[in-house]
Amino acid sequence: MKTLEDLKTARYVGVQNATTGHIVAQNLLGKTSPKIKSYESMPLAIQDLLGGGSDAVIADNAVVMEYAKNNPKVKLRYFDDPSFEKECYGIMVRKGNQELLEKIDAAIEKAKTTGVIREIFGADVDEGACK
Repeated sequence: MKTLEDLKTARYVGVQNATTGHIVAQNLLGKTSPKIKSYESMPLAIQDLLGGGSDAVIADNAVVMEYAKNNPKVKLRYFDDPSFEKECYGIMVRKGNQELLEKIDAAIEKAKTTGVIREIFGADVDEGACK
Protein backbone atom coordinates (compact mmCIF):
# COMPACT_ATOMS: atom_id res chain seq x y z
CA MET A 1 0.00 0.00 0.00
CA LYS A 2 1.38 3.35 -1.03
CA THR A 3 -1.55 5.78 -0.94
CA LEU A 4 -4.63 6.48 1.12
CA GLU A 5 -6.80 5.13 -1.71
CA ASP A 6 -4.94 1.80 -1.50
CA LEU A 7 -6.46 1.29 1.95
CA LYS A 8 -9.79 0.58 0.25
CA THR A 9 -8.39 -2.84 -0.66
CA ALA A 10 -7.36 -3.67 2.92
CA ARG A 11 -9.20 -6.36 4.87
CA TYR A 12 -9.04 -4.21 8.00
CA VAL A 13 -7.61 -0.81 8.89
CA GLY A 14 -6.70 -0.07 12.50
CA VAL A 15 -7.26 3.33 14.11
CA GLN A 16 -7.36 4.86 17.56
CA ASN A 17 -10.89 5.78 18.68
CA ALA A 18 -12.02 9.37 18.20
CA THR A 19 -8.90 10.59 16.41
CA THR A 20 -8.45 12.25 13.04
CA GLY A 21 -7.13 8.90 11.79
CA HIS A 22 -10.48 7.40 12.72
CA ILE A 23 -12.27 10.18 10.82
CA VAL A 24 -10.03 9.65 7.78
CA ALA A 25 -10.85 5.93 7.80
CA GLN A 26 -14.58 6.64 8.10
CA ASN A 27 -14.47 9.14 5.24
CA LEU A 28 -12.58 6.66 3.07
CA LEU A 29 -14.34 3.41 3.94
CA GLY A 30 -17.71 4.56 5.29
CA LYS A 31 -18.74 5.70 8.74
CA THR A 32 -19.89 2.25 9.87
CA SER A 33 -17.55 0.15 7.73
CA PRO A 34 -16.77 -3.25 9.24
CA LYS A 35 -13.26 -2.85 7.79
CA ILE A 36 -12.41 -0.25 10.45
CA LYS A 37 -11.02 -1.68 13.68
CA SER A 38 -10.89 1.00 16.38
CA TYR A 39 -8.82 0.75 19.53
CA GLU A 40 -8.51 2.67 22.79
CA SER A 41 -4.83 3.35 22.10
CA MET A 42 -2.45 3.42 19.15
CA PRO A 43 -0.16 0.75 20.67
CA LEU A 44 -3.12 -1.67 20.61
CA ALA A 45 -3.78 -0.88 16.94
CA ILE A 46 -0.10 -1.40 16.12
CA GLN A 47 -0.02 -4.71 18.01
CA ASP A 48 -3.02 -5.90 16.00
CA LEU A 49 -1.24 -4.92 12.78
CA LEU A 50 1.90 -6.79 13.82
CA GLY A 51 -0.20 -9.83 14.71
CA GLY A 52 -1.86 -9.86 11.29
CA GLY A 53 -5.28 -8.68 12.46
CA SER A 54 -5.14 -5.51 10.35
CA ASP A 55 -3.49 -4.72 7.03
CA ALA A 56 -2.75 -1.10 7.89
CA VAL A 57 -3.01 1.50 10.64
CA ILE A 58 -3.76 5.20 10.26
CA ALA A 59 -1.89 7.29 12.82
CA ASP A 60 -0.04 10.56 13.32
CA ASN A 61 3.33 10.71 11.56
CA ALA A 62 5.23 11.36 14.78
CA VAL A 63 3.72 8.28 16.44
CA VAL A 64 4.51 6.03 13.48
CA MET A 65 8.04 7.35 12.97
CA GLU A 66 8.84 7.11 16.68
CA TYR A 67 7.55 3.53 16.78
CA ALA A 68 9.66 2.61 13.74
CA LYS A 69 12.73 4.28 15.27
CA ASN A 70 12.30 2.46 18.58
CA ASN A 71 11.59 -0.89 16.93
CA PRO A 72 14.10 -1.17 14.06
CA LYS A 73 13.75 -4.96 13.79
CA VAL A 74 10.04 -4.67 13.04
CA LYS A 75 9.55 -4.54 9.29
CA LEU A 76 7.02 -1.80 8.64
CA ARG A 77 6.56 0.62 5.78
CA TYR A 78 4.90 3.95 6.28
CA PHE A 79 3.87 6.74 3.97
CA ASP A 80 2.50 10.26 4.15
CA ASP A 81 -0.27 10.68 1.62
CA PRO A 82 -0.65 14.26 0.31
CA SER A 83 -4.41 14.02 0.82
CA PHE A 84 -3.99 13.84 4.61
CA GLU A 85 -4.86 17.15 6.23
CA LYS A 86 -1.97 18.75 8.07
CA GLU A 87 -2.66 19.07 11.77
CA CYS A 88 -1.57 21.51 14.41
CA TYR A 89 -1.06 20.63 18.04
CA GLY A 90 -1.17 22.80 21.10
CA ILE A 91 -0.41 22.60 24.79
CA MET A 92 -2.78 24.08 27.34
CA VAL A 93 -1.96 25.17 30.84
CA ARG A 94 -4.23 26.60 33.48
CA LYS A 95 -4.56 30.36 33.17
CA GLY A 96 -2.12 32.08 35.48
CA ASN A 97 0.30 29.14 35.67
CA GLN A 98 3.16 31.21 34.26
CA GLU A 99 5.86 29.02 35.84
CA LEU A 100 4.69 25.90 34.00
CA LEU A 101 4.16 27.86 30.77
CA GLU A 102 7.74 29.14 30.92
CA LYS A 103 9.07 25.60 31.51
CA ILE A 104 7.11 24.29 28.52
CA ASP A 105 8.25 27.17 26.30
CA ALA A 106 11.88 26.56 27.34
CA ALA A 107 11.59 22.82 26.62
CA ILE A 108 10.10 23.48 23.17
CA GLU A 109 12.82 26.00 22.37
CA LYS A 110 15.50 23.55 23.49
CA ALA A 111 13.91 20.80 21.34
CA LYS A 112 14.06 23.15 18.34
CA THR A 113 17.65 24.32 18.86
CA THR A 114 19.03 20.84 19.58
CA GLY A 115 17.33 19.29 16.53
CA VAL A 116 14.93 17.08 18.48
CA ILE A 117 11.91 18.52 16.64
CA ARG A 118 13.56 17.83 13.28
CA GLU A 119 14.45 14.30 14.43
CA ILE A 120 10.90 13.51 15.52
CA PHE A 121 9.02 15.11 12.64
CA GLY A 122 11.63 14.82 9.90
CA ALA A 123 11.52 18.60 9.37
CA ASP A 124 11.34 21.86 11.22
CA VAL A 125 7.90 22.83 12.45
CA ASP A 126 6.32 25.72 10.56
CA GLU A 127 4.71 27.61 13.42
CA GLY A 128 3.04 30.08 11.07
CA ALA A 129 1.12 27.31 9.31
CA CYS A 130 -1.18 26.84 12.29
CA LYS A 131 -2.03 30.43 13.13
